[in-house]
Amino acid sequence: MAAVNLADDAINPAELPQAERLVRSIPGARFVLVPASEDTAGHRTLALAAVWKPFLEELLRSPARAAP
Repeated sequence: MAAVNLADDAINPAELPQAERLVRSIPGARFVLVPASEDTAGHRTLALAAVWKPFLEELLRSPARAAP
């Protein structure tokens, strides 16, 4: 499992630590913060698959982890 947040997302601001903290409590999960860039558009970046596609590809390439 991966949770992705966007550094320039005003709806789910990166400054709020809840998402990252909750993901750390899930075995095998990871939190990804996509840095703001000229390609990102805040929360609307969710509709721009080219921006977060590399993180999804990395997740799909990683071996599945069994739950404890």
